[in-house]
Amino acid sequence: MAVIEKYPTIFHVSGGSRAPPMVMLTEKAKKIAAEEIYTREQMEPIVVRNLRKLLMLSIDCRLPLETVEFIESAMGLPCDFKKSLIPKYPEYFSVKDVNGRAHLQLENWDSGLAVTAREERLAAGKDSGRYWTFRKG
Repeated sequence: MAVIEKYPTIFHVSGGSRAPPMVMLTEKAKKIAAEEIYTREQMEPIVVRNLRKLLMLSIDCRLPLETVEFIESAMGLPCDFKKSLIPKYPEYFSVKDVNGRAHLQLENWDSGLAVTAREERLAAGKDSGRYWTFRKG
């Protein structure tokens, strides 16, 4: 209880001397939690795109699921991506057993994603296409 009372901007404790204590999030904490949900929803297309690009870089367009789990937080994947994200996009992803190990498989190659960042900048007119020169010294 001391830990909860240490953060009054996050937790609100109520209850009398006879009633058991009731712990709730403060309005500010509820607002932050709602913003997180909204942000995750807005980021989902970007996360899916990045995961597709990663699989396109791998041999046979697949990676062991444990490898994806290892980098899930760095990629912004939800903790339950195997249940929430992969089944939601069957046109992009599937889980296949390869030699007794679960692998995340890319279902469709997208040539539009096989573009470097420099090529994207050139297409958008944000890169002159010239090489940079550096002076010595």
